[in-house]
Amino acid sequence: MIARPLFRVRVMQRRYEESESNGRWASALMFAARYPKLGWMHLRSLWYAQTRSNLDRLMKKGTIRALLLFLLIRPLFGVRYVLPNIRLGKKDEEHSPADDSLTVDPETAEQEAAPEENTLKMLDEAEELMLNQQIVSAAERQIDGKIFGGRDHEEDRFVRLALRNSYHDFKLDGIDQEQHVVFEPRLLMHESGILQLSVRISSTGPLSTAQVIDLMWGPARRITRSELAAPLLKGSGWERDVTEWRDVLDGGARLALIEHENPVSISDFLTAQMNSIIASIGVRLEGWVVYPTAMVEAGDCCTLHEWKTRHREDIVRLATRSMTATRMSPTEDTPSDLSLQSDHSLYASLGSTTYIQWTGAIPHGLAELGTVLVIEYGLLLYLRLQTMEAVVARMVLGERRLKRRYRDAILLFSELRQGNVRAGEAREVVRHLLSELGADQIRPTIQAALELAGLAHSTVAASRASRRAWWVTLGGTVVAVLVSIPALQQLLVSVSALETDDGAEWAIAPLRYASTFGFWGAWLVLAWIACALITTLVGGWIVRLWPGRFPSIRRGYAWPTKLIVRERTQEDISADSA
Repeated sequence: MIARPLFRVRVMQRRYEESESNGRWASALMFAARYPKLGWMHLRSLWYAQTRSNLDRLMKKGTIRALLLFLLIRPLFGVRYVLPNIRLGKKDEEHSPADDSLTVDPETAEQEAAPEENTLKMLDEAEELMLNQQIVSAAERQIDGKIFGGRDHEEDRFVRLALRNSYHDFKLDGIDQEQHVVFEPRLLMHESGILQLSVRISSTGPLSTAQVIDLMWGPARRITRSELAAPLLKGSGWERDVTEWRDVLDGGARLALIEHENPVSISDFLTAQMNSIIASIGVRLEGWVVYPTAMVEAGDCCTLHEWKTRHREDIVRLATRSMTATRMSPTEDTPSDLSLQSDHSLYASLGSTTYIQWTGAIPHGLAELGTVLVIEYGLLLYLRLQTMEAVVARMVLGERRLKRRYRDAILLFSELRQGNVRAGEAREVVRHLLSELGADQIRPTIQAALELAGLAHSTVAASRASRRAWWVTLGGTVVAVLVSIPALQQLLVSVSALETDDGAEWAIAPLRYASTFGFWGAWLVLAWIACALITTLVGGWIVRLWPGRFPSIRRGYAWPTKLIVRERTQEDISADSA
């Protein structure tokens, strides 16, 4: 099942390498025709490579002739990017004749004169950052391949990206000292248009149940200071809040220091990050959901059995993310534990997921992806259902779009059976999470909307077919009229020469009259027929439209038996009682 896709990928890679080595447009166009999804990217990269080569040749020569030649080859690129960044001047007489040439802008020269050590340091940091991101992406891909399969994974219908880290100081209730944490965001982009942003936050030191729940609460304003790389600020809405631009480089980009006058929440940070992402890729955000997943370790105040008994209320609060100050009801049942191992418990609810480590070391770093990816998969299925519910509610009646909606719904419903989840425990977690989120109620809504859309499409299609049949009938009638004109002319000629008795003269008198008009006689007969039809149609329409305007023939009904009605007297009442 996997050998064929791998073979196709290898064939595609070999053809891409051949086209890349040739560097010719013919090979690139052949590759684009064979693989259209990647072909346009290859054509674009080839165009940029040739443009860069021509630009290097221009900068090397530095003459007006070379500039004119470049503008002739790349007019749009040259006018937009090259001409605004060059200056015309004189070359130094000691090095070359005093003719008109191209000189570099002073600001550009100053930037090029920067120390080489800073450039190398920036490249080393960028390389280290990319290497760390590739390690996380490779581990994520490996764990994802062990747990999941199916169409989305085999056909690469989504992409995962490791974004730049950001650095924050936040403060929890009950702790005077601020904690410095590193947010490590990961982005998933699905072909259905769903973006999933996952941010990892770690806290040091022992925390109480209330502090853990407060950290899981997204709108809680706890972040007091932030440091973000310049690319993360573009389109985020935090550009005006920058306090200072630091000289420290993070992956080749400067860090912006933001001192929040009023503390911001994790939800605010996620919103800023998502705004930056959608501004970069040029899409519109319709809505978003924040879903926390907490991984905590039980305290060593008591043994495992005693901890589950004494701190039962804490377990219920963590599992349900209950922030009430009052004690919980003793009849409240403990949520079902979805873990099959005895060293930890996993609770998934409508608003959050809680992972409690009882014995051993709590998963950290890459080890926690085995749980996080399962939760992300369940949330992705739920958001796809929610998106499809919103899409089918728009009642798109086009045949192509309706077929695409049916196809997407069938594929999504097949994934709801958890056939793509290879691990039994992960399948149970995803099924329970979808049930808590209400996916069982969304599916009937989608099915009903698709059925109604299908009925509406059938009605519209029938209406279109009837209108099409009417126009076909009208066209056939026009053709029949045109064809019947010669026959009518012959008929009128024969009628004019026909001798009949005086008693039957009235039957052909109209035709004899029409024959006196010569060529227009046949058209006169057709006009009489058309007038008769139009009069009949208009009369029937008037009768249906104003039925009360005309008197009815039947005024009432006659009863066969004569009825006599008189007033009931007291004697009749006495007789009835006796």
